[in-house]
Amino acid sequence: MDLKVRAAALLAAALMLLSACTGKGKPAAAETMTEPETVCITETDAPPETEPETEAETTAEETTTEETTTEETTAEETTTAETTTAETTTAVTTAATTAVTTTVTTVPETTAPPPITWTYLHPLTGLPADRDWSNQRPAAIMINNVSQSLPQPEISKADIIYECLVEGGMTRLLAVVQDYASLGVIGSVRSSREYYLDLAANHDAIYVHAGGSNEAYVQIKGRGVDNLDGVNMYLPDTFYRDPERLKKYAYEHTLVTTGKGIVSGIKYRRYRTKISSGFINPLKFCTPDLVMVISDENAAATNVIVPYNKNHHSQYVYDAASMLYYRYQYNGQKHVDGTTGSQLSFTNLLILCCDHAATGDEKGHITVDTTGSGSGFACMGGRYVRIRWSKPTVDSVISFTYADGGAPLTLSCGKTMINIVSPDVFRAVTFR
Repeated sequence: MDLKVRAAALLAAALMLLSACTGKGKPAAAETMTEPETVCITETDAPPETEPETEAETTAEETTTEETTTEETTAEETTTAETTTAETTTAVTTAATTAVTTTVTTVPETTAPPPITWTYLHPLTGLPADRDWSNQRPAAIMINNVSQSLPQPEISKADIIYECLVEGGMTRLLAVVQDYASLGVIGSVRSSREYYLDLAANHDAIYVHAGGSNEAYVQIKGRGVDNLDGVNMYLPDTFYRDPERLKKYAYEHTLVTTGKGIVSGIKYRRYRTKISSGFINPLKFCTPDLVMVISDENAAATNVIVPYNKNHHSQYVYDAASMLYYRYQYNGQKHVDGTTGSQLSFTNLLILCCDHAATGDEKGHITVDTTGSGSGFACMGGRYVRIRWSKPTVDSVISFTYADGGAPLTLSCGKTMINIVSPDVFRAVTFR
């Protein structure tokens, strides 16, 4: 009996073992076993069905699948780094793009280009020149600017123009021209005032005028100014009355000269044509390949108005494309060249404050104090900056510095307009 029980027990155990081996039974522990974690890919993340997976993508997926069957911490790290097939694709694509970009942007080493050099630079504009002008004196010509005398022929040939008040609230111009020999007919030429001699001295210029005030003649003689006078000096071939202007203008607006006439007058008077030894030009320029930029963005100067009086405003409108200030006068009229019809334009605009006073004579003449020092504005590139000017004596050369710090003022290369104004006008200057 005991043997039968034992045999039955052995048989039952054998059947149970056979069932486990053939899979017909399942251990209770198998019901709680954790299966590998899968990743869901949304439609926006999934690659298009029509695109075959790349070899890199397949390899990445296989690596992820294989790693999930290893230790739990390893599977979690791999899943975090490669969450989806789309992310794997992005990583592969980015890597490929980076490689291409690196290949494209890699350039062979090159030597730096040689610095730009210029054989000659124009002393009054800083621009490249076709010859050496540094040793030649310019001419400074008194130009009529009353409205009845306009337009002025050849006025745009000036490298620097000064504007200043004379009696009666009118302004007169001083046109400083380096290559005066190339001038055509220029004018009309008007009379001197003594403070214009000071302005001509800034450039060691030969002074061209037609008559002058008593004080101007006293100073011309006393200071030994090299001058060509169209009224009280015999010069056979320098000045003449333009017959066409005589038909349309008052007599005082008709006297003109030419480049050839100025050369003739200088030779006739045997004036020095070489610049004075040690002379230093008052205007300092950057190199022609650079442009000066005023850093203060709040100092806009794209529309500058200099209100000499109610009848005459000088106005300058900045054009960003050409980087030039275009001049208007007499309250909005374009200031044009009578020969070419082109509007006057300037790279640089200076406004200088000088004391003005009446002389008390019967003609209402005024004096302008150009010596000592004073305040000013410099306009370049559509902005302005405060400056200081200094001129120790009437025959010394004016100098310019930045008001903040006192460093020498540097201008962009090009033509310069200089407005001399009284303190009242200086305070009324507007910038927009």
